[in-house]
Amino acid sequence: MSAPPAPAPAPPSAGQRVAHTPELLEEILLHLDDGNIKHLKSLLQSQRVSHQFRATIQGSAKLLRALFLNPTPGKRRYYTHNPFFGQSSSDSRFNMVFLPISGWYNVIRAHVDCSVVERIFDGTDDVWVTFRTFDPDDEVRSLEREESWRKMVLMDSDYCVTTVKVHKSSYGSGKHVFKGYWGNPTFGELFDVAFPKPWKG
Repeated sequence: MSAPPAPAPAPPSAGQRVAHTPELLEEILLHLDDGNIKHLKSLLQSQRVSHQFRATIQGSAKLLRALFLNPTPGKRRYYTHNPFFGQSSSDSRFNMVFLPISGWYNVIRAHVDCSVVERIFDGTDDVWVTFRTFDPDDEVRSLEREESWRKMVLMDSDYCVTTVKVHKSSYGSGKHVFKGYWGNPTFGELFDVAFPKPWKG
């Protein structure tokens, strides 16, 4: 006696159809970009929901800009700081990074010095970045496991970082200053300047 035929697969649900339609999924995700940092955090973390969500986000210029993973090219007159940089003190020159990764606040604090934002010779905005850490470098480097924060940019216009400062409280009053010219650097690139990997010969 032959086996009964296998049942036909169930048709895809409405949610599955939307998830596999990049144009629809993009529009839905863009509705989370309303200036609310919790919504932006949800949008950032939605990359982990499925490969389709991640592919849609990585393939959408609008979503990459909404997430501050890409700057808006040619934007000069007005700019918006990455909303994950919330006010940290009464001195408005400093903004403290509040990125959506566990353990960040207890390991390292970073500031963007808004008092030195000015236009430089090529029309981009000049900013300084200061890292303050209370833990040894090996603990700081453990933050590399997270990817999204490394891809973030500091603001939505073209900008240039010319100074990276590092204050290491775990080594007394250790302070390091790195001078350079980093055009539209990601936070991960600046992190690597501040905390370079040990050289292995």
